[in-house]
Amino acid sequence: GRRGVAAGPARGRGARPPPAGAAAAGRGRVAARAGPEGPAFGVVRLGAAADPGEPETFGFELGGSGGGRTAQDVAAGPGGTLVPVSLPLPLGIVFEERVGSSGAREVFASEVAPGSNAEAAGVQVGDVFRASSCVFRVKGKVDVVGYWANPPKDSLRPGVFAFQQSSSFDECIKAIQSHLEAVEVAPGWSAPPQTVALVLERRAG
Repeated sequence: GRRGVAAGPARGRGARPPPAGAAAAGRGRVAARAGPEGPAFGVVRLGAAADPGEPETFGFELGGSGGGRTAQDVAAGPGGTLVPVSLPLPLGIVFEERVGSSGAREVFASEVAPGSNAEAAGVQVGDVFRASSCVFRVKGKVDVVGYWANPPKDSLRPGVFAFQQSSSFDECIKAIQSHLEAVEVAPGWSAPPQTVALVLERRAG
């Protein structure tokens, strides 16, 4: 399977995220963040599944300009339990891709670094990536008449990336890496998010 590790600093610029959002794993120990703080992304369970195998609803707290709470339905596989966690970069997780017991592709935590933010948050080896907060790029509107004097400006907005069967491994990793991008916190003030909000699937045994 494919492996993905992002060991960059807690602050900085990451790869440009895909239109749907971005993703990342980070190795290392808890790192202090200096300077203006960005939004602290979080996630809470809003509603339990009505029946086994049905999706559960999670609320992603995204804060910042254009943020707020975003509801996202997330489904677990047979025998799986969905676990929401929020933790700062670097995460301390190595993600890999594999074919699950159902025959579908999945991205899972193959390693959790000792003493890392992920270990402190309770992430376990084998946890499967299901959804993540992210930062995505929104194209600015084009003013055809005044384009040359006022070219369109892209903006970076907080959002949610949910794993689908059509999702690629790279999209998942870029979704986490997108948290290195600075989002607008207030007019004229942008800063990277303080935390990554994840929904992971945990299976018995």
